[in-house]
Order: sequence, then structure tokens, then C-alpha cells
Amino acid sequence: MKSFFLLFLLVLSAGCENSKEDGLLKNALAADRDWKKVSTENFILYAPLESPAAKKLSAFGIDAEAARLQVMEQLQVVKQEESAVLIFTTSPEEMLQFSGVRTSGRAVIDENGIFFLAETFSAPAFKKELGRLYSWRSWGKPSNFWFDEGMAVYAAGDCAGEDLHAWVSKLASENKLTDFSELEAEKEGYPSYTSIQAGSFVKYLMEKYGILSFRMF
Repeated sequence: MKSFFLLFLLVLSAGCENSKEDGLLKNALAADRDWKKVSTENFILYAPLESPAAKKLSAFGIDAEAARLQVMEQLQVVKQEESAVLIFTTSPEEMLQFSGVRTSGRAVIDENGIFFLAETFSAPAFKKELGRLYSWRSWGKPSNFWFDEGMAVYAAGDCAGEDLHAWVSKLASENKLTDFSELEAEKEGYPSYTSIQAGSFVKYLMEKYGILSFRMF
């Protein structure tokens, strides 16, 4: 336990390599296409007109508001800001074109918004990316990739309805846990379950020390 805590402090001293790209949301909305727009109390949502995502935009707004309430309860202390912009892309290629990455979601911290890949077979990861957006904007930039990813996963509350610690217990039994020293930089190639591992460790720190002490770390 003590060695884990010392490792945690050591990892925090490393720099986070998240790149900063200005104007991603602005440039996407200025692209040569028509957008459908829906506004809710705390979000402004966009999707390409006539796309499957556009037909779901009102439902996405309801889901985003529900996710926001859960994230605010989980994080406890975050800023109340102007409405965040949520842009829904309709293919991995479009996600790459607008956000610069091929992922299911990308929070653009400086612009107070998020890109989502709206796929027919899975719901947008609202809680995870809202957790990332709100924690960054309220508490500042995380000092490490796994710390950032762990915070986002913790904000989501669980993974596929199962407790994060239970997931990590399974990973440990399968010898799939990764040394945190290997997760210091953001890069491609990490197994997906490393996010669950990072989320479980953040949850442990929250439970052990409380959210205010956690933020001081």
C-alpha cells in the first residue's frame, strides 16, 4: 500500500503530453456542411444534418443532462459554466477529420466542448468525457496520462455496470495489470483495460483520502 502511494506521487511529477489544438470545435462547425442544433439547459448539441446522429440529437441531449447530474455528484466540486458544446460525428474518418483522433470521444478543454463518435451499436460515453472536461476545467491539467484517464473513468462511476475494483480484481487474477510507470505518457497501444485499472486506483484514492485531499495531490 505504501509503495503504491509513493508511486502515485512519483507519477504525478511527470508531464502530461496531451497536445493543444486551438479552434477544433470552431473549425468543425465552420466546415462546408449543414448542422442540426439542439440546445438543453447545459449543452449545445450539433450533428450533421440528415445523419443518424441528427435524428437522435434530442435524445442525446436528455442523456447528456442525466450524465451531467451523475458526474457532478461523483466529482462534488466543479465549476458551473456556460453550456458545453457537444459535436457528434458519424464515422471514424469524420471523427479524425474534425477532432484529430480516431476515438469514441475527445474533450477539447480550452473550448469547453467534446467530440463524440455517434455509432449505431453503442451509446456515446457521456459520463467519461464530461468527467474529463469538468475535472480539467475545474481543477486544472492532470499531470499524467493515466491520472487523466483514471479521473475520467472514475467520473463514469462504473464500467458496464460493474464496480471498478471488481474489474481490477479480475484483471489481477488474469495477470493483466500494467505497471503505472509504463502509463506515464499518452500514446497509442495501451490495452483498453488499463483505463479501468487507472480508474480503480483513482477511486481508491478518493475513498481513502477524500476529494479535497485528492485534488491537493
